[in-house]
Amino acid sequence: MTESLRAGWRRLIRRVSLLLLCPGEGGQSTTEYTLVILVADSNAYMRRLTRTMLVNLGIKSIYEAIDGIAALDAIRNINPDIMILEWNLPVLDGPE
Repeated sequence: MTESLRAGWRRLIRRVSLLLLCPGEGGQSTTEYTLVILVADSNAYMRRLTRTMLVNLGIKSIYEAIDGIAALDAIRNINPDIMILEWNLPVLDGPE
C-alpha cells in the first residue's frame, strides 16, 4: 500500500472515530466507541488483504462474510458501523 493511500485511510478512520466518541460532561470524551467493520468478499485473499490494512490502521473489531447471505446475517447480528462489500457476492449480490 502506498504511503498516500495509507495516510488517506488513516484520515478517514480518524474522522469516523471522532464522530463515534461518546461525550462526557463539558464535551469531554469519557469513552471511546469501538469501530466495528464488516468485510464481505467471496475472495479469501481480498478479505485477508482488507483485514490486514484495517488492522494496520488500528481497527480491532473486524468481521468477515464470504457471500451475500452471510453478510446479511452479520449485519443483523453485529450491526457494523462500516461495511466494505464486494458488489457481486455469491448467493445474494449488491443490487438484491
